[in-house]
Amino acid sequence: MTFVLFQHRKEEKEMIHALKEIVLQAGNLIRQGCHGDVWSKPGQSNFVTEYDVKVQRFLIERLGALSPGCTFVCEEEGLSENRIENGPAYIIDPIDGTTNFLCGLPFCGISVAFAQAEETKMGVVYNPFREELFWAEKGKGAYLNETPLKAVDRPLEKGVLNFSNAPYDVSLREAAFALEKAVYPHTMDIRELGSAALSLCYIAANRCVAYYSPGLCVWDYAAAACVLGEAGGVILCADGSPTAYRSHIPILGGVPQAAAEFLQIVEAQQ
Repeated sequence: MTFVLFQHRKEEKEMIHALKEIVLQAGNLIRQGCHGDVWSKPGQSNFVTEYDVKVQRFLIERLGALSPGCTFVCEEEGLSENRIENGPAYIIDPIDGTTNFLCGLPFCGISVAFAQAEETKMGVVYNPFREELFWAEKGKGAYLNETPLKAVDRPLEKGVLNFSNAPYDVSLREAAFALEKAVYPHTMDIRELGSAALSLCYIAANRCVAYYSPGLCVWDYAAAACVLGEAGGVILCADGSPTAYRSHIPILGGVPQAAAEFLQIVEAQQ
């Protein structure tokens, strides 16, 4: 069975099931090896492993069969410049948190979003090492495995903030450190998980209240944004504007109260 445009709710239900199964299978590829060959990409501490490539190729093959004619916007192998137009598209990060993967830290995830008419319809983020599958359908709710997710709205001081300090672009670091210093007194505490997709999903699961990065690409956040939005959270640019599938932009995700507070701090820093 193949899917491109949904005519019936049954087709949507069957597709999200198929999408989850494909991502779970991709997770098995990651568990088969620890590291393998490693290459560097532009930017400091920016790596790609043979498993990034293997997982991406596997996903393109299986999802291409599931949805013939879809566009693929992916992090690796020259597919990052593909555009998300009105037609259906998959947005893929084969391993979000590659440095964690390299170091044996169990906080990395496969991230796959399905977009249609410039709207994300489905998002799946899977951490194969913790066997946590975050997934969501537009208008149908968000889940961790089979447990429904509902983000509890609360201020910054009532939870942990995940904060990324621009590991790949050193030109952003000074401003990122200054913002982190400014926001820290307003939080319960700050952590750096090392995976944007998981950090955003952790807000949906009430493990933290907000996440900030000074520079993300669309494959980093597209799937997790669907999960977070369906759980009642928000994701936007650090200036308060919509993300609009843009890349290399500062991203803020959070429960509404925490996100609003964070934006006020950003404005005060300018």
